[in-house]
Amino acid sequence: MAVFTIICVAAIILSSTPASAQKNLPTVRIGIEAPAGTNAHYYVTKQLGLFQKHGINIELISFPGGTVGLQALFAGDIQFATSDGVAGLSANLRGANLYFIAGMINTFPFSILSRSEIRTPQELRGKKIVISRYGSSSDTAVRAAVEKYDLKPDKDVIILQGGGQSERFAALRAGAVDAAIVSPPLNLTGKRLGFNEVIDLSQSGVPYSHQQIVAIKDYLDRNPDAVLRTLRALIEGLAAWKDPAKKSAVMSNIAKYLRLDPAKSKDQIEELTGTTAIHFRPSPMQRRRAWSSLRRFSERTGPKRRIFGRRIGSTIDLSRNWKTRVFSPRSLARINPLRYTGQSARCRRILELRSE
Repeated sequence: MAVFTIICVAAIILSSTPASAQKNLPTVRIGIEAPAGTNAHYYVTKQLGLFQKHGINIELISFPGGTVGLQALFAGDIQFATSDGVAGLSANLRGANLYFIAGMINTFPFSILSRSEIRTPQELRGKKIVISRYGSSSDTAVRAAVEKYDLKPDKDVIILQGGGQSERFAALRAGAVDAAIVSPPLNLTGKRLGFNEVIDLSQSGVPYSHQQIVAIKDYLDRNPDAVLRTLRALIEGLAAWKDPAKKSAVMSNIAKYLRLDPAKSKDQIEELTGTTAIHFRPSPMQRRRAWSSLRRFSERTGPKRRIFGRRIGSTIDLSRNWKTRVFSPRSLARINPLRYTGQSARCRRILELRSE
């Protein structure tokens, strides 16, 4: 309990379901990063009642960064956490026994906002860029982004820790830093305030295991039913983002989660809903290309590159049993038999969708 006690001030418990509806359901806690468009999925799924539908009660705990959430996971204060691939693999190299059970986002969803006078990536030379925490996905993304423009991290650019993206954005507005890495909707807000979106990583198409759901092996072994129920609810929640009939409910809950005014920020919320939905796949399986590129990114994090190369394959294979039990076409069809308007024929075959 020590880790959770220390960080509970920073953690926000997002809970609004009546107690009478929850009392007979098993409860699990999911640790997610600070409020951002790419983290809204869990809140939306909860507000749509999908966890209850699948017989599980969820408490969502928000942390300033994924690495902090992993600490709470190891302490036993939460049962699931969201993590990027590098952080999870690094933890396993230190002796943790994490399973990567779902790949929610398999590319970088970030943008780097800069002061108005910085117009090109090359002009970031000698400037200060703020991330969440060292070793986090925002850290990896910044390093990958600046290297693309022949800038060396920690030498040509200064990388600073700044907490959640609201804190990073506030630091940029205050002039304490020259640039900040953010995800929707703050990239849209920043552009309206005159900041430059100097690098848009979300359009790069770079495969990367950005947001994975992880859990400790011991918990998975002891609570297989709770795990399956949780994953089924999350899969149905992903479908809601692509279902025109649920668009209004999704947008309303996004506004509530991000504390946006639904009337004043309608265009922003609608754009956020569409851009975020692009990152979500019908089935949140691990993507081979995302994990293959992870080997390259992980080699930059420290001296253990040979260990990464030797163990990365066996670490990814930990999810194989959950894939066959949760992500098979028959299982997905039972979870969510919706027709995906505009989706490819391949996606429809995966979900065994019927046209009637």
